[in-house]
Amino acid sequence: MDQPSERFPADTSGLSPADRRCYQVLSELAMGAAMTEALARENHHELAAAHVRAADAYRMLAVEGVGDVAEYLRLEDWHRSCARVEGRLAAEADLRFPDTRGSA
Repeated sequence: MDQPSERFPADTSGLSPADRRCYQVLSELAMGAAMTEALARENHHELAAAHVRAADAYRMLAVEGVGDVAEYLRLEDWHRSCARVEGRLAAEADLRFPDTRGSA
């Protein structure tokens, strides 16, 4: 939201009912988007960690040599790739939405 604040006036008394409703909807959408992004931030970290754990488990199965070792190695690679993607998304979300829970 790089718009100057004068573009979204707090005092909407001079606006028509339709324009006031438009501002209300835009505010609700902005708040919903911010909340969704903040929740996604936490989930990206959790997903990255879950993919690493899954990759480690498949690696252990492959090392044991029981079952389809090639499939275990393929799944390990897939989970590590997913973990890298989720890690990047988590890092991006950290920049956009820093964790402020401990700073109160």
